[in-house]
Amino acid sequence: MSPPHVPIAVAFDRNYLIPAAVALYSLFECLQKSKVGGKETTYTIHIFYAGLQKTDMQRLKDLAKPYADFVGLDFIDIEGFLEQFHNPFSDAFLARFSKMVLVKYMLVDFFPQYDKVIWTDVDVLFLQDPTLDFIKMDTAQSVYLHAVLINETNHALEGFWFCNLAYMRTHHWVQKVLECIQKQQRHLNEPDLITFVWPNEIAQLPLKYCVMPSYYEGRCMENIDAMDLSNLQESLEHPIILHYCDFQGVPKPWELPFSAKSGLWLATLSKTAFAHDFFLEWDNRDKQTYFIQEMTHLNYFSGKHSTANLLFRTPWCFLCDHYKAVKARLFAKGVLDLLRRVQHKIFKRG
Repeated sequence: MSPPHVPIAVAFDRNYLIPAAVALYSLFECLQKSKVGGKETTYTIHIFYAGLQKTDMQRLKDLAKPYADFVGLDFIDIEGFLEQFHNPFSDAFLARFSKMVLVKYMLVDFFPQYDKVIWTDVDVLFLQDPTLDFIKMDTAQSVYLHAVLINETNHALEGFWFCNLAYMRTHHWVQKVLECIQKQQRHLNEPDLITFVWPNEIAQLPLKYCVMPSYYEGRCMENIDAMDLSNLQESLEHPIILHYCDFQGVPKPWELPFSAKSGLWLATLSKTAFAHDFFLEWDNRDKQTYFIQEMTHLNYFSGKHSTANLLFRTPWCFLCDHYKAVKARLFAKGVLDLLRRVQHKIFKRG
């Protein structure tokens, strides 16, 4: 009997090459650990791409080469395909994401050979094997997909799905999604595309499949679905996936390598050949200036601070930090020397 086969789909353009490489490498490591533990499974990672060069694809193949006995990569150029679709999203949405998010809604048409597939975003880090529950997933279940839910009416997180292609196929999933796009009277958000799955044709994945760094700072906890609250501590201590989703105010680690849980991402990056590219760009003076500005903003003016904090505590903290930074320079030669220098500056200007 042949071992189970797990298809996994991702989509990204060249702007996300390094984050995608880190996500894939973390996935390879987790799958390797399962293999060492006795799990006999093969995987095909279908990479929908736009704008990648041949050298980029070769570097990703080289990244996967140590795992070639059980992991295969399949590259699918999606750029022309996306052009046939009317854009349902606002400019603000596209500035944060791209039209490539539509790929996940078309998977059933791309993969007639599969009854189920995993979809994952690439702004993630895999910390455990994400395929164990997927292998046990029953496609006879009357649901389109399995996803992490949040404490909001009819909203599933879009970053990681188990897609039941068999059910999607027989219940005209793509047609329904396209009807949502064609009937739009306004710009859409992603949840608008799958309103038809609620309430009975979607299944819930545990929170550990989509743990966000902001949760470790005690922020946005109100978004966590009530069903996940009882296992919250376990999810935080043993996440399967860290999702670096910046809409909750925590920058992505490739944009600000000092943000929450960025250390795990940087540690994984350092194991890849893409680290050189990343740190070479990081060494750019403009990039360093940007990092300093962002760190200052996060420290003093972050949205996690209350209004009262911003009005009173922030100025005090800034003055204290400023004093610490200049104290040694101001008093290097004593107080009298400082007074003489101040006097000289005043009268010189006068």
